Amino acid sequence: DSRSLLLTSFQSGRPELYSVDFASGRTRRLAGGGGLIVGGRYSPDGTSIAVAKEVAPGNSDVVLLNAEGGEIRTLAGGDAIV
Repeated sequence: DSRSLLLTSFQSGRPELYSVDFASGRTRRLAGGGGLIVGGRYSPDGTSIAVAKEVAPGNSDVVLLNAEGGEIRTLAGGDAIV
């Protein structure tokens, strides 16, 4: 969204998705705790973020999460992702 950067950090020892606000420098944890989360992309209105989340080695789901953190919803998974 050009106001922030999405990044995956392993600082805690496991992959977690963060947002860094360019203006304030504030870092905010959005999701994590299970499976690698990569490739974040904001929705056009900035309220959601689509990411690929590894659910098992070699098996990922495309999930949508609230840009403020919290709720995660699976959009596509398993064999639907090529």
